Amino acid sequence: MIPVLFDKSDANYNTQGLGALSDCLECTVHQEINGVYELTLTYPVDGVHSEGIEKDNIVLCKPEPLKDPEPFIIYGIAKNINGVLVVSARHISYMLSYVPVRPFTAEDVSSALSGLVSHAMVSCGFTTWTDKKTTGAFVSEVPNSFRSLLGGVDGSILDVYHGEYEFVGKTIKLWNKRGRKITSPAIVYGKNLVDYKQEEKIGDVVTGVVPYWKGTRTVPEGKGSRTEDVVVYYNGVVQGDYASNYAQPHTVTMDFSSKIKKGGDNKDAVPTQEELKAVAEEYVSKNLDGKPVVSITITPLMLSQSEENKDVVAEMWMLGDTVPVHFAQLGVDTTAEIVAYEYNVLNDTFSSLTLGSVKSNLGDSIANIQTQISGSITQSDINNSIALNNKILSGADGGYVVTRYQDGHPAEMFFTDNPDLNKAKKCLRLNQMGIGGSTTGINGPFRSSMTIDGEIVADVITSGTLRSIKIEGNEIKGGTVTATTITGSTLTGDKISGSKISGSVIEGCAVTAHGLEVFGDDGIGQPYVDFHADRSIDWSSRILEQSPGYLLAYNTIANASDRRLKKNISNIDSRYSKLVDMVSPKEYRFKNGDAVLNLGFIAQDISEAMDKLGIVDKPLVIQSVPTAKNSYFALDYNGLIAVLWLKVQELEKEINDLKGGKQ
Repeated sequence: MIPVLFDKSDANYNTQGLGALSDCLECTVHQEINGVYELTLTYPVDGVHSEGIEKDNIVLCKPEPLKDPEPFIIYGIAKNINGVLVVSARHISYMLSYVPVRPFTAEDVSSALSGLVSHAMVSCGFTTWTDKKTTGAFVSEVPNSFRSLLGGVDGSILDVYHGEYEFVGKTIKLWNKRGRKITSPAIVYGKNLVDYKQEEKIGDVVTGVVPYWKGTRTVPEGKGSRTEDVVVYYNGVVQGDYASNYAQPHTVTMDFSSKIKKGGDNKDAVPTQEELKAVAEEYVSKNLDGKPVVSITITPLMLSQSEENKDVVAEMWMLGDTVPVHFAQLGVDTTAEIVAYEYNVLNDTFSSLTLGSVKSNLGDSIANIQTQISGSITQSDINNSIALNNKILSGADGGYVVTRYQDGHPAEMFFTDNPDLNKAKKCLRLNQMGIGGSTTGINGPFRSSMTIDGEIVADVITSGTLRSIKIEGNEIKGGTVTATTITGSTLTGDKISGSKISGSVIEGCAVTAHGLEVFGDDGIGQPYVDFHADRSIDWSSRILEQSPGYLLAYNTIANASDRRLKKNISNIDSRYSKLVDMVSPKEYRFKNGDAVLNLGFIAQDISEAMDKLGIVDKPLVIQSVPTAKNSYFALDYNGLIAVLWLKVQELEKEINDLKGGKQ
């Protein structure tokens, strides 16, 4: 459909309004269930109806293939140097953000929706509808906006009654379940259709649990008794039926203390292994269905390139539809709801569809299961359970605890491999000054230690998250390592952040620092940086310092230039070619690094010339941080090549014209 432009005062959309935007370049609608509902449109600045594109005017277009046109109110207009207007618009229902509603109460969902209209403090012209029959108290104690009360504040209609909204013109529909149930064809997820977010969801599926119980029991002591904490855990894993479908088991611990009552006539009895297994099996049978939470974003191109999905016609779907999904490698069938999309209005096709989970099942993800667990099983819990089963750890697996006294009081403790401190080799020494570990005797050296003054020394530190002002070590490993200063021979982490990072080897998915200095040496005194997909050593992708002030790249540094990565493509403004006549090249030396003579341009000269030419946007001139006090200008020399190319084309045309021939 070609979008149609209407004046802000128009209420009848059955006409052509201000006109059809037939010269529109792009038009996309983005909608999410109970979320955003917006339109983005690009239009030539000199287009037929460009003067009518202004804030609060209305664009009418189809929001998805099987729906009737909907009105969108323009709220933002931007113009770029390519002579294109970028227009942002929201569905007309966003008007309700500016409709205040008096406080009121309701006892069911239908009354709550109609109450929004009847208690509106200004006329809005909207109506409501629902197929839900839910009862429950809705209370709005203070004046609030209509849209916020639909969903957006605590105690909103969505909070109280749940459901899925559909906005049709000025009608608000609250569905119990929006969309249809699609039975075929199923989306086949596997070899030719893979999404990294979905892979993460598959990794979250729980296949089995280790149940445990925490409580107390009374045990005899002398002539009386005492109460002790007890943990009993099942010596095995209770697996779900689909566990064998997964290459790696995904097992979690789970506390069933509230599910198991102390058995027998003895109130202090503890559950047996059979009781733990039985309650876990009941939970697993009801909750662990082996179905991953679905989270896939697909495009028509992905479907067309997948042999298993070539018969899927996404344009026959609608937002809210439930579609079947088959996980080929797992042998699991499930369903997913279309929860969001991007729709190309001009081509009448979906650019992308996002499939989400129809419901959140407690058996689907580790994160959800953990909310059911009152606490993770600890080492002390395990030790109590071992003691309960007559498996007492004595002397730390054959070790010894030796106490050294001073003036009749304990002064130091030694955990050693020999009761004779003079013969001990492996030792953990603990006193008022700290704790240290040694493999050469009680006097060290202590290669791993923590002292009372706050210093920690270790050959290797491994951590999920490690934060510090200063980190030093031979080898530092962590999922996240963050510090003001990090120093080590080898630094390894998914994310390494610091003002100063120093190391012979630094490995990380993300390395963040205020500055990065390279002091490498390839044998001839040249610092260098290599880029490799693996640990191969060659010069295929290397940047090195050829001489002070000059960087040499092997083999080429290229700019991304694929047409598919670009939008708003148009010819360069002819005024740019005049820069060649107005700006003179210079030779210069930098104040920092004056040993090198450079040829080039001055950024301010280019900027001033563009001002004289009336060029407002300045893609050639780059300012590092426009708001910073010491911000410096830079030039896009690749952009200057395009300017020179344009100038050469103009000169070539002039030469051919002078010769009497036109090419």
